[in-house]
Amino acid sequence: MPPIRGSSQHYNNRIWEQNESTIRHLYETKRKTLKQVKEIMETDHGFPDQPLSTYERKLRDVLRLRKKLKKADWAVIYQHCQDHLDKKPEIYLHGTRIPWEKAWKEMRRSGAREAPRGLILEQIKIPGFH
Repeated sequence: MPPIRGSSQHYNNRIWEQNESTIRHLYETKRKTLKQVKEIMETDHGFPDQPLSTYERKLRDVLRLRKKLKKADWAVIYQHCQDHLDKKPEIYLHGTRIPWEKAWKEMRRSGAREAPRGLILEQIKIPGFH
């Protein structure tokens, strides 16, 4: 008899949810690569050996973790900071400060300065943005 997908999927996600704080700490705070997180979780925390693509999917879909912002996110940040560009406002993602030079480079690269006006932070959900 084939396994029940829903229950095995729930079990599979549970291990990720139970270890979310450890994974978040490694990936976002310590800025470990996904490959490093995978190695640490498998050797130190008893995670089963899984392909790197599984880690990519679980961090994105189950834990909603990401290190980089999407193109549309930079447009919202640009508009939010527009009145304060001369002061180089501080930008944080998941509690980690993004240096102004890097943020400005990403805003220019993403075309944020040409984005339609009137976007507000509530229209585009940016996890971890403060």
